Amino acid sequence: MAFQFTPISLKGISPHPPLENKLCHGIDLRSVAVDRKLDLSYLLGFYKAYPNKEKFFIAYFDKLAGTSVLKQQIQDGLTEDQIRASWQQELNEYKAMRTKYLLYP
Repeated sequence: MAFQFTPISLKGISPHPPLENKLCHGIDLRSVAVDRKLDLSYLLGFYKAYPNKEKFFIAYFDKLAGTSVLKQQIQDGLTEDQIRASWQQELNEYKAMRTKYLLYP
C-alpha cells in the first residue's frame, strides 16, 4: 500500500503501540468521504492482506464487536454483504420493538 506512516508512542493516547517506530503501510483515510453506515470493507481487506491471520485480531476485538460472531464471519471469508444480511433479522426485531417508544412514527 502506498501510504506510509510510523506509529509513535503518545502519552495518554497510545503508549507503546505494537509497531512503534516501525515503518508501516496502509490507506490514508483523512480525505475519504464517510458513508452513513458501518463500512467493513477496510477491515475485510486488511484481514485478507495480513500475512499472520492468527495475530490479526486484538485480544478485545470480540468485546468491541459485541460478540465473537463478526470475527468468525471474517475468518470464514464471508463478504460484507453476507455479514450485513446476517444482521437483518435482529435489526428487524429491534425496529419492531422500538416503535412503541418513537414520538414520531
